[in-house]
Amino acid sequence: MVKLIKIYFSFFAENDNKHPIFKSDGSRFKSSDKTIKFKSDHNYTIFIKSLPILDFKFLNIDGTVIDLNLIKSTNLGEYTATWSTKDIPITKNKTRKDLIIILSSTEGDLNYTLQTKFYDKDDNHHSLLGTELKTIVWECFINDSNEITVYRENFT
Repeated sequence: MVKLIKIYFSFFAENDNKHPIFKSDGSRFKSSDKTIKFKSDHNYTIFIKSLPILDFKFLNIDGTVIDLNLIKSTNLGEYTATWSTKDIPITKNKTRKDLIIILSSTEGDLNYTLQTKFYDKDDNHHSLLGTELKTIVWECFINDSNEITVYRENFT
């Protein structure tokens, strides 16, 4: 039996609590028509929530396993994590970096690719051009093989 869920995924820069920027790239690149802009050598707080509530085990971003911290005070299945972009190189001009996201829960695993671009930590021009990305909303289904598949993605 297929189960439908929504996963809410947000990033905040720890130094200023700002969300990253995204821009539409059309079909110029293979992974997505949108690019999320991050700064190198930064720490980002990640906020994750699902409806209905899933029990998440871990988050893996581009091969790095990141501990998830359950926000117990809300009782709503909300999690935070800290992700460092310290060892991610700045993306060259006219290229993008596919960022592989694995979000594992007791009911299944989400494997998803975000199209990204990494800028110098001191860049205050190109990294700020676009629209603030407050939340990524993934509408998903969990199949009988415990795979979580995104069928619709919204950037808000």
